[in-house]
Amino acid sequence: MAKRTSTSTSGTRRPMRPCAPAHAPTVAPKPEQRKPAAAPVAAFTAAPATPPAPKSADFYKRMVDSVRAGAPSLPPIPSLPVADLAPSSGPRNVVMYVAHPDDETGYAGGTLKKLADAGHAVTAVSLTHGEGGRIVEERGGEVVELRAPADFPVAKLVRARDAEMSDAAGRMGIEHAHLFDAKLGLDYGYTRSTAEVLTRWDTLAPGGLDGMLSRMVADLRARKPDLVLALMESNPEEHGAHKASAILVDLAARLAADPSYGSGAPHVVRELVIIGSAASHDLRVDVDKDAWRHTMGAYRTQFLEPMISETDHFIRGDDTSHEQYTVRWSAHGAVNPAGESLFASLTGL
Repeated sequence: MAKRTSTSTSGTRRPMRPCAPAHAPTVAPKPEQRKPAAAPVAAFTAAPATPPAPKSADFYKRMVDSVRAGAPSLPPIPSLPVADLAPSSGPRNVVMYVAHPDDETGYAGGTLKKLADAGHAVTAVSLTHGEGGRIVEERGGEVVELRAPADFPVAKLVRARDAEMSDAAGRMGIEHAHLFDAKLGLDYGYTRSTAEVLTRWDTLAPGGLDGMLSRMVADLRARKPDLVLALMESNPEEHGAHKASAILVDLAARLAADPSYGSGAPHVVRELVIIGSAASHDLRVDVDKDAWRHTMGAYRTQFLEPMISETDHFIRGDDTSHEQYTVRWSAHGAVNPAGESLFASLTGL
């Protein structure tokens, strides 16, 4: 087994600690969408679709300010329009929003492949290009960690991550995209502080957090997903960017249904599901571990063996044959008579 070390700009090597899942790449979405036949989905119950109440002029400002403070004041969970309450049995549209390339594979690769194999249209959207990540190389039996811009140009890392995310998406049979330009530097390194990440994004993103939310809402309205997946929100051990992205996805998914927010036709997300921790989750999806490892291998400049095994254990603990989730919310009217969530029905739980 190779001895793992990292190197500073002076070339000095030091032992490397096991690290949390890192970031990843960028690639243009593929034009076609998968549309094989899918298993029938249970009928959804009708519920009164109450139009959102008019918002005061400073409603959204106060809401975003609360996100900046780390205690988001969220708008109500949306209701499905009456026209969408009829039973549906066709393929569903699933979008997972993540902070970095490789998050989609590390946390949900088995599930995304399972959904794609069942005929659903699946897309992974990364907020960043992983521009604050690393490149690992094996040199003389040692694993050396290199970082931009000290060891190579940031553009080299972005090209690598973009290509790797494209490769990983191909292995899962899904589409992929990025929301923000790598030149913004939204991925700037590792921290567990959600507040630090939100503060940094508020400074770097065009229009601050307001601009990020507007871009995310526009993306949701364009993609029109039935099911949205996001990273976990509250685990103190998690990457701060993962938690910050989950907060913004939750907020954007609610706002996408509000006709008084932004431009474009509103869209109601039927269900938002977040990644659960090994210790705290509602649902477990059986996954093909070998297929997951094969997909994770696409991130060849990010992980070398035995690093993939370490990442697997970091995410799933001792139960490595499952991926864990928690239903954050279901739109009013989007739960079938048996009380089964959309996510549970699509994954065969």
